[in-house]
Amino acid sequence: MSNLIVRSKGARAMLGVGNTRFFEDYVYRGGDELIPGTDVPRLRPVALGQRSVGYFVDEIQALAAGLRRYRDAHPPKSRPRRQESVAA
Repeated sequence: MSNLIVRSKGARAMLGVGNTRFFEDYVYRGGDELIPGTDVPRLRPVALGQRSVGYFVDEIQALAAGLRRYRDAHPPKSRPRRQESVAA
């Protein structure tokens, strides 16, 4: 269990997502505690000051590991192949 905390920018970089995806899907803000479409819990922010928040690094790593487990347990859905156009 690590006590290292990173701010939002660092957390987003660790997960490889942008600002909108991070705050809409990965951060718990009341309501559903799971990332949409998965069984992986969202990150809970830690108040660092009056307006700044951070996230525990070990919780970010656990979230990434949970997404990996979910991905590995659910094989990808096959997409229909794109038909090649025939030049006349």
